[in-house]
Amino acid sequence: MLSKVSRVSLLIALLALVLAGPSTAEIRDKRINELSADDKARNDRQRRIVGKLIKENFGYVKLAGSKSDLYYLQRIVDKKLVGRHDGYDLQALGVILGDIMDRNLPVRWVIVEDKYGRSRALQFEETKSLYYPVTMISRRLQNNMEVNVRQLYKDTELSVKALVYRKSKYQQVPGENGDAVSQR
Repeated sequence: MLSKVSRVSLLIALLALVLAGPSTAEIRDKRINELSADDKARNDRQRRIVGKLIKENFGYVKLAGSKSDLYYLQRIVDKKLVGRHDGYDLQALGVILGDIMDRNLPVRWVIVEDKYGRSRALQFEETKSLYYPVTMISRRLQNNMEVNVRQLYKDTELSVKALVYRKSKYQQVPGENGDAVSQR
């Protein structure tokens, strides 16, 4: 059974999705495609940048897309190993964050094309629900905001859980540890 706090958190997340969601016109104007070979190569180049930063500053660590990789992203941010005006390298941190989400949540890398151009994003299943991890860290740092990488992950995880819950026709509610809890 979900605690009262968990139910309130879930309801807040659902409300946030409804209120913050894009307009129908914005959704209609987006085209979602598979990553091209160039997009995959760009992600790989950016992964190597972060891998090199980690190796130079923390020793050899193989990034595997696990939640433990969040620790190294946070260390890079906290130590300011990437300047706030170095957009490409800041976005490289977002690629690693996206890899962690891709591995641990029901999302996948895609390209979104709209009136603003092409963006790498994560798509929830085959829906129009999109997350943009490539810029989650960079936009905050470029605007002199605090960055809590673990919280960025948790916020996205909660949002995805709300989508899973909504898709399930309200038959199961995600529990605190991610397990489904039947509601009757």
